[in-house]
Amino acid sequence: MSTFRRRQGFTLVELLVVIAIIAMLVLLLLPAVQAAREAARRNNCSNAVRQLCLAVLNKESATTRFPSASSGVLANPIIQSNSPVTWDEDDGYSYVVEILTYMEESALYDNIAQLSNQFTLPLNSKNFQVGTQFVWDRPVELLICPSFPGENIDASGRRGYRGLTTPQVSNYHALTAGCVDTSRQRVGDLNPTTGGMIVSKSASPKGLKIGDCKDGTSKTVIIAESRREAFTGWFSGTSTITFATPPDLVQCSRITRNKPDGFSAPEETVPNALNYGRRLDAPRNIQDLNPPFWAERQWEWGPSSAHSGDVVMNGYADGHVKALNSGISSAVYYRLSTRGGGEPADDG
Repeated sequence: MSTFRRRQGFTLVELLVVIAIIAMLVLLLLPAVQAAREAARRNNCSNAVRQLCLAVLNKESATTRFPSASSGVLANPIIQSNSPVTWDEDDGYSYVVEILTYMEESALYDNIAQLSNQFTLPLNSKNFQVGTQFVWDRPVELLICPSFPGENIDASGRRGYRGLTTPQVSNYHALTAGCVDTSRQRVGDLNPTTGGMIVSKSASPKGLKIGDCKDGTSKTVIIAESRREAFTGWFSGTSTITFATPPDLVQCSRITRNKPDGFSAPEETVPNALNYGRRLDAPRNIQDLNPPFWAERQWEWGPSSAHSGDVVMNGYADGHVKALNSGISSAVYYRLSTRGGGEPADDG
């Protein structure tokens, strides 16, 4: 009687075939997994922008005023595209500082108020140092986009400027104006046809009221996401503002007044600032206080993100959030940034 021996395990060929099949399945599933993760990050980013918009609106409801873009000594800050003025006597507390109480950061706000003698001391005062740490060294989780590709420390801190070595980043900036004004690049927020709702002291010493939003709260962007790495500390007013057109290319004088529809808009050759700029890939260990590359850097990135689809999260004055593609017309985005141009603005 013949007997049969039962085969144990796989042959080498069978094993290789199984491994190949598994590898193919992983390769097929990986893009879907990455897409799902990015969708989750994008949703978290949208929620963060919404919370910031609601904090701004709650601040307005409690005080009848929107926050100021900056409380600085300069009522109308200068934004030099090759060397932004920040972290010095001309700078001031950001809009983020004003709304900390309305974003569940009351303890941090009270701490800053106490150390600054109720915001009467300049931004770079030594009073802000507690032990070996400065107030601006504290990260605020809500202010970081999950898709942000950079470090959480403001890259400008690598200058070692007055000991400000680890200021924490904010990825969410006030869309203060549609453009910069004059060759000295002052923020163009004084005129309602060029300025937004979160403005400098020059445009409104106490902050604007919601009634100043003549274009309608659902048609006016107040906060835009930014992937800028340098000059983006949440504490600094000059570091947390952005514009609808690139400040190194466009001055308000290039805003055409006689468009066919009768309203203001940039020249057709002018790009919008969405995802305009380049990533800062500078060495991380620079010790020189004034390295040459800083003097030649442009204002890095406007409203921008690392989200797929080339979209940027924008929060409106009524609290809703929309992902706008960088291909949107520069005229439309400019008009969405202004509070009182009276123009139609369809964001699609």
